[in-house]
Amino acid sequence: MGEGGRWAQLRGMSLFHSQMVEGAGFYNAETVYKLKCNWHVNVVRACLGIMNYGNGGYFVHRELERAKVKAVIDAAIKYDIYVVVSFHYTGDTLYTREASEYFKELSYEYKGRWNMIYEIYNEAIHNNWYTLKQYHESAIRENDKDAVIICATPYYDQHISEAIKYPITNYYNIMYTLHFYASEQGVENLRKNVFYALELNFPLFVTEYGLTFGNGTGPVNKYETEKWWKMLDQFGIPYINWSVSNKRESSAALIPGSTSRNVDDYHYLTDSGSFVKEMLINKQPKPYGCSKWEEIVDDLISEIFPLNNVIDE
Repeated sequence: MGEGGRWAQLRGMSLFHSQMVEGAGFYNAETVYKLKCNWHVNVVRACLGIMNYGNGGYFVHRELERAKVKAVIDAAIKYDIYVVVSFHYTGDTLYTREASEYFKELSYEYKGRWNMIYEIYNEAIHNNWYTLKQYHESAIRENDKDAVIICATPYYDQHISEAIKYPITNYYNIMYTLHFYASEQGVENLRKNVFYALELNFPLFVTEYGLTFGNGTGPVNKYETEKWWKMLDQFGIPYINWSVSNKRESSAALIPGSTSRNVDDYHYLTDSGSFVKEMLINKQPKPYGCSKWEEIVDDLISEIFPLNNVIDE
């Protein structure tokens, strides 16, 4: 809910894989606070990196990765924004038992927290909807049944037609994942399919989108991204940008070498990060609960338009 008891559309930022060095340093309260009060997000996504990409991962260092995500959750609670917790990997192996155990523990600890949203599978590739639906129904049984639960759809969360035909009906609080990357071929056709789904009131949640190619590289396509924003805003659909990281790729919001100390510093933003941040501030000019929001906005304006300082003097 937003100010005055009105439903608020969620717009925010996703953190990077928790186990990867380019993103791990942003799993802290400082990042969450700056995303809320400087970027004006009302949702943040914490990505529990489960695979061992040479940097560990949840299956190797369970307590370490769990603690990173918990730090983000606790900060989101403290600063009154929503948090999406993603069981984060791309692939077709179904870790049903591991996901069920993790979300059972998490939902027990945070049961009843209004800002908790559970994303129980990040991205499948070849798994069809029948397979994914069985997985989701098993994982949901171990979750907080009163919380919003987001369920992955086939082919990188883009083939949504079967989920529309055969939705999960045993629970009332289900949403379905959509991912898009604005520089990919076929993104316009995808948008048309999504528009059709939204006209049917199909409950989509864009837990991840980028201005680039799906692998995080390539050109920053602002033109297509603005088309997506316009459509999603028309239907009040939540959307979260990938990602808060300092990886040397065009989808990263921050330049290489950045830390959580730099999240609120305009000079450390990439082209993608700057464009998304500008949109977030325009959509939500006054972040709720940030007592110094006016000073923050003034500082941002001074950084973008340094001549204002000369005029004032």
